[in-house]
Amino acid sequence: MRLQLELLVPADPCPAALSLVLPVVPHVRGRTGVRAVVSREGAKRPEPAGKAGTPIWVWVVYSLGILAAAIFVFSILFTAGAYILSDDVDVTFDVSTPAIVLWSAVMIGAGGLWVSRRRNK
Repeated sequence: MRLQLELLVPADPCPAALSLVLPVVPHVRGRTGVRAVVSREGAKRPEPAGKAGTPIWVWVVYSLGILAAAIFVFSILFTAGAYILSDDVDVTFDVSTPAIVLWSAVMIGAGGLWVSRRRNK
């Protein structure tokens, strides 16, 4: 399908100035006209948008997993450092079982989510 578009411009006292800007074609009834041929052969519908990026809840779970891992590692390193570096003083520490279970569950959840998302790609 071809579509022809004609834009009519009133006659200008100085047609040379208009011809520098637009291709001027004389029209049948004495007016100056500009013709443009538009083809719809190349017109295509826009493709639907692809998937959005990673959902925010995934980033929250990843962040909590990294935070849990950092707390876990720094707690172990701090306790080990105190135990190793104190030669003359007895070092005691109190282990919180709910904290270990909580932080371990968060780390396992974040790691499991990461593995499952990597397998689905």
